[in-house]
Amino acid sequence: MTHRDQRDYDVIIWGGSSFVGKIVAEYFANTQKVNGLKWTIAGRNEERLQKTKDELVKIDGKLSSLELIIGDGEKRTTLDAFTKRTKVVLATVGPYAKTGEVLVASCLDNKTDYCDLTGETAWVRKLIDRHHEEAEKNGVLILNCCGADSVPSDIGALFMVDHCKKNNVVCDEVKGYYTSSNGGVSGGTVASIVDVFEQGKTREMSNSHLLNPRSTMPNLHPGPNDQLLPYWDEDNKMWTAPFVMSPCNTRIARRTAALLGKNSGFGSHYNYTETLGTKSFFIAALVSFFTITFGVLLLVSPTRWLIRKIIPAGSGPSKKSMESGYWNMEFVAKGKSSDGKPVKFHGTGSGKKDPGYGDTSAMISEIAMFMAKNRDKCAKGGVVTPGAALGTSLLPHLANANIKFAVTN
Repeated sequence: MTHRDQRDYDVIIWGGSSFVGKIVAEYFANTQKVNGLKWTIAGRNEERLQKTKDELVKIDGKLSSLELIIGDGEKRTTLDAFTKRTKVVLATVGPYAKTGEVLVASCLDNKTDYCDLTGETAWVRKLIDRHHEEAEKNGVLILNCCGADSVPSDIGALFMVDHCKKNNVVCDEVKGYYTSSNGGVSGGTVASIVDVFEQGKTREMSNSHLLNPRSTMPNLHPGPNDQLLPYWDEDNKMWTAPFVMSPCNTRIARRTAALLGKNSGFGSHYNYTETLGTKSFFIAALVSFFTITFGVLLLVSPTRWLIRKIIPAGSGPSKKSMESGYWNMEFVAKGKSSDGKPVKFHGTGSGKKDPGYGDTSAMISEIAMFMAKNRDKCAKGGVVTPGAALGTSLLPHLANANIKFAVTN
């Protein structure tokens, strides 16, 4: 095994011909003309990878020499052949519970950092239980949920806690509100959501502290249930409703808090919650109704079959749709000053592209690039979150992709 600094590549994009993988590769092609990281794409099908490469050459003619790496996600030897050649593997192929286990094991054994786009928290829990101690001991970073699930929530909440700390306020709570967005959905994302219901993981995922360290769980106060009904939020003066990805985002943000602890500004009973925010009770009620109804329908196998038929694997929004997308969040951080007085700060987060694909690709790309170029500024290792691994050091890199966070009061 070669030392990290002597490897052939800084980043290898696994699933380079998948719907998201192609967008990630295009992001690398556009940004690495200047930054100069060594990177390439890998996957199962050489013909499909070649088609991706042909599109990349249109962006940068120098990519005509790009090596295409062929591997099989179920054959460990083919994965070892390339994981030992790179500092970071960026994985874009899901459902990760079905396709990711062997790749993660290969990265661990070859001391290669790993990041992915999963929103499958039950699988992340399995990775933590199986591999966290080994990864921490061997100095390997395994980062999950590095896209729209759950970077805006995780890094946004950490940003607000850091602002509290700078103002000598111990943060007890951060609330996140998705207030507006425009974006599409791909077959890969749908497959991951359907797979959760198919495997009967919904009960496990309802654990509000699912991803926290096992050692802290007995001492945690009962966490909040995920919101299902309309609720008036007095802190932000708006109606709130369930947000579809909060069961993933909140668990990631809570794990960040549990890993970083009090020295990073988190109060002993800190909590992060997340909802969809609106000025209209009618919209909040409508969202609640559809969320509950859709969740019930997904419990039935004919519904899951129909959804897979309507949105098949490999499908996704058009490039024009992704370019015209956007997302906006608001945050409220609450805590106490040194003299015990309650303090409240408001903040925002935003992106200028489709959150699930355009900005998701930028987020995971910037995370992989950061790990490759700034490994000494990252956590030593472990199955951890983007916030716990990279912290607020990631903020200026996200800003390069017009993904920005700000305090508004």
